[in-house]
Amino acid sequence: GEHCREVGLHREGTRQLLIWIGLPEAQSIAARLASEAPPRPNSHDLAQRLIEGLGARVERVVVTALRDGIYFARIDLVRDGRTCEIDARPSDAIAIALRLSAPLFVEAALFETSGAASGPAGREVRHPASERQVGAFEL
Repeated sequence: GEHCREVGLHREGTRQLLIWIGLPEAQSIAARLASEAPPRPNSHDLAQRLIEGLGARVERVVVTALRDGIYFARIDLVRDGRTCEIDARPSDAIAIALRLSAPLFVEAALFETSGAASGPAGREVRHPASERQVGAFEL
């Protein structure tokens, strides 16, 4: 619809995981991919400033699960040698990862069960699998 966009996460050009996200999040991701600065900071810019201001870094972002048709993600923050795992919506986690040049991963099982190139979409993933780094974004 007009309030949602689809973001495609690609693995080695062969696998794709499509996630529907809200329009503001899609615009934030698209602006960052195009290296465009917003007229005023948005919530993802605020998150970036908070993380940097606290002396932390985003080690990685992981799209972790699919339950009841909803994707879940985690942001792994590191500060003073300590890792803190923060639950997040995938759209926010992706936007923050882009701002902080953090790698983005998707649990491999999600590509197996929900990827456009394989099995039926919408099957719940309960057991974490090895993570695979995602190399490209598409809006």
